[in-house]
This record gives sequence, structure tokens and C-alpha cells, in this order.
Amino acid sequence: MNYVYVAGGQQNQGALDLAITRQTKNALHSLVGGLKQADFGLHTIEQVTADIRQFSTLNTVPVGGKILTDSGGYSFLREDIEPSLIQMLIDCYAVYFESEYETYEYIFSLDMPYSAKYHGFNNKKDIYSANERYLNSAIRIIESNQALQAKYYFVWHFKMTSQFTMWNNLYKNLDLGRYVRNHAIGGMVGLKRATGIRFSPFTAMSYHALNSYLNSSFVGKEFRLHFLGIYSPQDRFHIAFLEALFQEYLAGISTVAMSYDSINPMQVARMNKKIPFFNLKDGNLEVYNSVSEIPISIVHSVATSPEHVQVILEEIDRRNNGFRLQNAGSFGPFNVYSNLELDKFFEMLIKKYDLVSVMKRSTSPTGLISCIGKVLDDLSRDYPQVFTRSVQQSIQQTFERSWRWHNWFVNGRNPQVAEELMLKVINEIGFPNMIC
Repeated sequence: MNYVYVAGGQQNQGALDLAITRQTKNALHSLVGGLKQADFGLHTIEQVTADIRQFSTLNTVPVGGKILTDSGGYSFLREDIEPSLIQMLIDCYAVYFESEYETYEYIFSLDMPYSAKYHGFNNKKDIYSANERYLNSAIRIIESNQALQAKYYFVWHFKMTSQFTMWNNLYKNLDLGRYVRNHAIGGMVGLKRATGIRFSPFTAMSYHALNSYLNSSFVGKEFRLHFLGIYSPQDRFHIAFLEALFQEYLAGISTVAMSYDSINPMQVARMNKKIPFFNLKDGNLEVYNSVSEIPISIVHSVATSPEHVQVILEEIDRRNNGFRLQNAGSFGPFNVYSNLELDKFFEMLIKKYDLVSVMKRSTSPTGLISCIGKVLDDLSRDYPQVFTRSVQQSIQQTFERSWRWHNWFVNGRNPQVAEELMLKVINEIGFPNMIC
């Protein structure tokens, strides 16, 4: 499981960006900067393209990393782009997709799930038509350059029944199994907050993506699945578990690579004076109450130069003495380090407690939850800062739902049962229907 740093914000500059990409290697940079203007077009895409090239030159190429490009479709969803400008949006994406393929390692599809402002667009006909137009454009480009198949991620949407049905129909009607090698799950930013659910909402779509892969032209190639906009520890714990479980499913067929992105580590570091800091050492998770307490050896390992070390130490002094930081993002790279250590810890625990075998042995969700509950009791005692009561409840609810899909997968992958399970989980999520 890999964390992909979300780059491109004005708050992250110079040494901060490099201090992060030295840890993550890869970074996600969006096209949104070239699409949110009232008069956006090829000239604004040209500018954001130059920004991405420069970011890559300064921050990913030096560390042997890669650029992932986000389509900027979120700008359409959030209201920056009128539906009348959809064709221009498609054309701008197409120019970047086709011309910059040597700059990026991966690129996410342009998804237009609905509009938060232009409600007249939110009907099945218009949404399907807009996404069909875009996908036909992408298919033509992929057909002209087969190398793009390995770079292209298809973003699925699923939080409304009508939405999932449309995306499923697009995939089938356009025969995307011939073109889509990598899968991503979108629509999860703010989903838990909007619905009040505790369980991780992406299990069903993860299995749907896996099944789509197994029925595609790319079986035997690495199965790649990316989760857009994920941050909570319980969600990341589950991604690590799914990666291990799917590796078991695909043993002897292909490898599995799961990843996620989030702006949250940087935001949390800017907005909170005290956040826990994690360091995995000799199989044990060290927990510090704040960045001010971290060992100086970690400061040196994260900072990019002796000068950067000095800047960080001065910022720590300001924080300890109650003064305002000179750069609010100064501690962002350390929160990234902390979260990467936590991810490693989750992966270690999944192996230690052999949770994949626990899932495979369980003959009912009740039996599974009983076993998981015992593991979580141990973990909450040893690591109360991580496995809080809320996190434990979330993990248990998620594992219970995961058992349904595991049972479906190992017992024939019946399409009708999958549809019933998908409708069930969409109802459990309870996101209000915005599409007529």
C-alpha cells in the first residue's frame, strides 16, 4: 500500500515538497489549476502543464519518483465549470493526456459524476452522455498509443444506485475491459461526514474492480487499484488488509498494487498544534505527543539539508514558546513521515495476526467479528492512541461487510448476487440521490 502525496497547493513550496517526495517518491498533481478559470482553455492547460513539468523536475525526478495526474474533474463537480463547457473540458484533458504521456507515470480518467451547482445537469441522460463523450475521446487516444494502457486509471463512482448503474453501463457498453488496465475509486471525499457511516465504504467497489480486472484483457498484468481522497486510519488499515487478501486471491496470476492519496496530512499539520507522531522501531510503534518531541535523528532524516534542519528546529522553538510559525506548513513533512510509519505498522499487524487466514477460515460474519474483536482488544490495550473505540467499531463493521464479498468471491462470483450486494451497500451508505 502506497501513499501518494497531493501536490500543487501554494502552501507547499521548495524544501517542503522535496522533503515529502523523498519519502513518498510519487506525487499527484491535478489539472484543476488550468480548468477553474472562467475563460479556461488550451492556454490555461498549457500553464498548468508547465507547472507539472517543473514540479516533476524539482521534486520527483531527483528522488526517482513519478507524477500521477488527476483529471481536474472535481472542478466540474464543485461548480467551477458550466455544463455548456464540457466539450472544452474534454478537449483540454485530451491534449494533456495525449501530449504529456512522457511526463506522467499514471493519469486518472476525467469523471463527471454530477454538478453541485448546475442541478439541471444532474439527470441520467446528460451525465451518461458527457462521460460517454469523454471516454470515446480517451479510447481513441489509447488506440493511437498503446503505451497509455499501462498509465490509465478508470475512476469508478458508486455512492448512488443510479450513478453506479451508469458507470457500470459505460464500462460494459464501451467495452472498457479492452482498454482499462488500472482501476480507481472516486467519490469518497467527505462521504463519511455526509452520511454518518463508520465503515469503510469502498469494499464493494474494490471487489467490483477486481472482478472487472479478472474479466478484462489484462489478466496476468499487475492489478492496480487506487483510492482517491482517503485519510482515516481505519480506512488505511482496510486498504492494507484488502491488498494482502487480493494478493492471496491472485497468487500465481499477478501481483497487486494498492495506493491512496490525501491532502489531509498537510492540512492537519497546518491546523493543529498537537497531533500524535508515530515512529515504527524494531517492530514496535513509538508514539510522541507532538512533533516537538520527536528525536533529532528523525528531524535530520526528513529535512532536505542542514539549513532545513535549522529552520525546523527554529520552528519547533517557536511552537514550544507559543509563537506563530513562520511557515504554517513546516511540520507537514513530519506528519507525512508519521503516517507512512503508521501504514507500515498496519501492514505488519495484518501479517502478525494473519488476518487473511482469519477471513478465509471464517464461515460466518459472526465468527469473523469474534476473532477480529479479540485482536482489536489486544491492540487497543497496547496502542490506545491508534486503536480508539471509534476505530475499533469502524474496523469491525467493515470486516463484517467484507465477509459478504469474500464469500461471494470464493463461491463462484455470481453476477446477480454481486448486484444484490452492491445495492445493499449503497443503501447502507445512504448518500442522498442527486440524479433524476
